[in-house]
Amino acid sequence: MSACAQKESTQTILKQSVYNLETTYTIAAESAMPFVTGEIPGVKVSQADKELMFRASNTVYSEIQSLKESIDKDEPLSITLVNAAEVDLQSFVNCWTNIRSGKAPTACEVVTQGASK
Repeated sequence: MSACAQKESTQTILKQSVYNLETTYTIAAESAMPFVTGEIPGVKVSQADKELMFRASNTVYSEIQSLKESIDKDEPLSITLVNAAEVDLQSFVNCWTNIRSGKAPTACEVVTQGASK
């Protein structure tokens, strides 16, 4: 495979990773909303945890949107930025899981502090 073809292949894989991130984020965020907004009877999420969850969600959303803008502009994607978004998405999912189970949402703080940047 030529260097040009290999570079194109890497970009194709990174683009697909961004689309996969977006899908995973959407599923996680949509499943969290009923809990965070108080729509589930008997489940109460503190205001502090809600704010932390929303900040974590917004951080991941912004990262994904920035990557998608690069795709739309046909700009090359950085492996580092895609990997950082993957790490933050996993932290967001862990954040949501911890809040749902009543544990301390330390994973939310990791995302909002931009630890993987």
